[in-house]
Amino acid sequence: MKRTAAATSLLLLASSSGASAFVQGTTGRHLPSSASTRLQRQHCCPLRRGGGDHQRRRPCAWAYWTTCSLPRQTRDKTKEFRDRLSKGEGLDDMIEEAFAVVREAAWRVLELRHYDVQLMGGLALHEGKLAEMATGEGKTLVATLPCYLNALAGKGTVLVVTANDYLARRDAETMGQVHRFLGLSVGLIQSTMPEAQRKEAYSCDVTYATNQELGFDYLRDHLTVTQDGTVQTKDFFFCLVDEADSILIDEARTPLIISRSVDAPAQKFATSQKIASVLEKGVHYTVSEKEQSVVLTDKGYDDCDRILGKSMFDPRDPWAPFIINSVKAKEIFTRDKEYIVRDTEVLIVDTFSGRVLEGRRYSDGLHQSIEAKEGITVSKQSQVMAQVTYQALFRSFPKLCGMTGTAMTDANELGTTYGLQVVQERLFPDVVFRNREGANAAMLNEVERLHKDGRPVLIGTTNVGMSDQTAKTLNANPDLVERESEIVGQAGRLGVVTVATNMAGRGTDILLGGNPSVMARIRVRDALAAELLSDEDLAAVPKVGETFFPCELPEDASSALEKAIAACKGDSALFASDNDSIDAGELLSREALEGLVSAACEAGPVEGAGAVAVREAATAVKKSFADALSEEKEKVLELGGLYVVGTARHESRRVDNQLRGRAGRQGDPGATRFFLSLDDDIFRVFGGDQVTKIMDSFRLSDDIPIENKQVSATLDKVQIATEDYFAGIRRTVFSFDEVMNDQRLALYRARDDVIDKEREELRELALEYSAKTCTEIVQGNSASDGTPKAVLSDKLRQFFPLGDASALSAESLTAAYSKGGKDGLLQHALDQAAAATEKKLSDIEAVRAGLSSESARFLTLTQMDDLWCQHLENMNLLKESVSMEVFRGRNPLEEFGAQGKEMFLDLLDNVRRNTVYSLQMYNPSPKTSAAAGADK
Repeated sequence: MKRTAAATSLLLLASSSGASAFVQGTTGRHLPSSASTRLQRQHCCPLRRGGGDHQRRRPCAWAYWTTCSLPRQTRDKTKEFRDRLSKGEGLDDMIEEAFAVVREAAWRVLELRHYDVQLMGGLALHEGKLAEMATGEGKTLVATLPCYLNALAGKGTVLVVTANDYLARRDAETMGQVHRFLGLSVGLIQSTMPEAQRKEAYSCDVTYATNQELGFDYLRDHLTVTQDGTVQTKDFFFCLVDEADSILIDEARTPLIISRSVDAPAQKFATSQKIASVLEKGVHYTVSEKEQSVVLTDKGYDDCDRILGKSMFDPRDPWAPFIINSVKAKEIFTRDKEYIVRDTEVLIVDTFSGRVLEGRRYSDGLHQSIEAKEGITVSKQSQVMAQVTYQALFRSFPKLCGMTGTAMTDANELGTTYGLQVVQERLFPDVVFRNREGANAAMLNEVERLHKDGRPVLIGTTNVGMSDQTAKTLNANPDLVERESEIVGQAGRLGVVTVATNMAGRGTDILLGGNPSVMARIRVRDALAAELLSDEDLAAVPKVGETFFPCELPEDASSALEKAIAACKGDSALFASDNDSIDAGELLSREALEGLVSAACEAGPVEGAGAVAVREAATAVKKSFADALSEEKEKVLELGGLYVVGTARHESRRVDNQLRGRAGRQGDPGATRFFLSLDDDIFRVFGGDQVTKIMDSFRLSDDIPIENKQVSATLDKVQIATEDYFAGIRRTVFSFDEVMNDQRLALYRARDDVIDKEREELRELALEYSAKTCTEIVQGNSASDGTPKAVLSDKLRQFFPLGDASALSAESLTAAYSKGGKDGLLQHALDQAAAATEKKLSDIEAVRAGLSSESARFLTLTQMDDLWCQHLENMNLLKESVSMEVFRGRNPLEEFGAQGKEMFLDLLDNVRRNTVYSLQMYNPSPKTSAAAGADK
């Protein structure tokens, strides 16, 4: 059945045997009950013959259905699909059958069965669209559909990109069971993984990774000097971005950067910090919070020059960048908001998620300026080696799609930048106060009232500082990063008040009354960890409080847990250690423990006495917790469900909607209310005269809320204007990065070409480089009529020192010109350059066989990387300078493109020239080269 674009409105209900039934239309109705029941009886549930809700979970045992023939038939479909593809059939021709197979596999492995709306979402994703699905509709399960289908093609990497390591690990462990059951390999990328494990993960059929790890691996792969050094061994093919709005929009303002350390002038940073501390705002400089910039006034420049005793812009000793950064650190970057200090180290905080960005640093000396401001030892400065924006990274995938609960507000930008078409609870009105003190007082009174009744409350903040002001429950403390999903996941318990940044725990279900599955998993993990982990690994396991669990374990559950510990200790297959001092069966690694508990707590098959015992224990613990939580859930439902409180409007309405979406999930009751103040950052920075007029119009005390349609409308306009402003920044970044991306891809293609060359090809490349360089030297050091200048001989001998000295003398060059004119002179020089290059390659080869080609490859790649670093700095400076072209009636982007092209061509020429010179200067010692050969 051939599909058209209108196929996105089809509802699929199909079985693993390939049967399918369709309903045309956009009403979102299910199949008639008779058809639904018929399909269910024939194909979907061998354990439930008869009527009933075909989407309800079934209480079946793994041991039963593994004896059936249907699982084997389901797995065999993967081979059948691939055979059909190899014979010329397309993915679209088998989409109905493939989705049916995944649906059946998910039902059997996870006891979850895709709803019709989820099948529609999977279809939209396969077509390269962004599916906006309401909170609680199961986006994670939807991803299995298009990923399985596109992995069948075997055309390259199929990636599921998530926002953090926890979500990637969770999805790989749970949804990965579906893919593994169907015969696909599943890979997982984590920030702590070594290179070998990354390469193995990227080679799998379906790989789960975070956006940052994907980007940094992409950059690192293009800094290697051998093909073996790359980890992304397959071409990019299909990428599904979970929480796409956060990754593709919110995080797209800042490029990913790999840098190297160079010595920083610590004294300059310290002196600049002292100067900045005495400069006065409004006198010596102005601050634009909106543009995150500072500008020195004329008095500021004069006073700085007087303090320094020289010009700030002295090209031999510039001070302007240091002082500007110190003022920025003083006025714009606030501790516990944009960054935190931990153990004498400045750590950047993601303003969207509230998480610490481990390993990330501010560039261009700003990080060192903040360190000087905090009185911390100034670290080494970074020099950019490679960078890429998320726009360029994700546009490199032939097929890109995404999922989110909130995308319509940025649908235009997603379509323009990424080519993604967006396929599309009870709320209280905002309460607005004159200042933050009044808003906080009203919010806390509201929370206190709800807490007395026992209703669960989730307070969402826009940054870490506000979280700390409200409570110490959840913030950017790195110790809590792994626990945030656990904390947020239990926010629906009776009488619980949870404080979190708006983005914390994204993708985590908040179940009213508590989540017994999560609790059981943590309880089992902690019990096993205490007995099976080393003290060091045990200390790294996230801890939960005593009140986290709803009850003490009954005797049967405790007994099952003790049996599981004993079974694990006796199961030698669980233990593998490279440390000879640890006997087999004594200790387990933390990673192995997490994998064991994850597998045991899911519905997939497990092998080994230890894993089976852990599953039995997890089942018993889960039942105990579920019984204890059932009454609590009913009370929470009676109280109205989760009450979500917002402390401020975010820069984007979409992020506010994400917070609102935490209440009323999957039909549960819930409510949301925002407590705002007119001096919140967003209104103070972006509101301008509009908010000032409102404050002057309403002469009310701080504790009286402003409830007026004009106020609400004005605040909405401010938020929309803020979104437009940041969208403009992203458009500018994207436009300029398109120029950089073309250059980046050209350089990477050149690097890959050098890496892939064989020995003889590298020899030819060295000769080609030498010939071009020699030609430039002759042409650049000859008169207009072709007569050789006096410096020509010196320049040729400088680049080709192994050439015949007499043949490269001024007399010989003049004689060659006299005999053959321009062409004769050039040919004479080319012959000598070729002879010098051949001799050099032979000398290097005599040290060790193959060393000449390896040297040529290494020197070429090194020059590419070093000059690219300088080029990135020059292009950033060019970007700043062309911004002034608008005052001359020119288009800054066009100027950036034209001048940038010339600079890039110069880079390629310099790579060639420097490689020629470096090769001629290279003198390997026999001892060193022999050792290098042995290492290989």
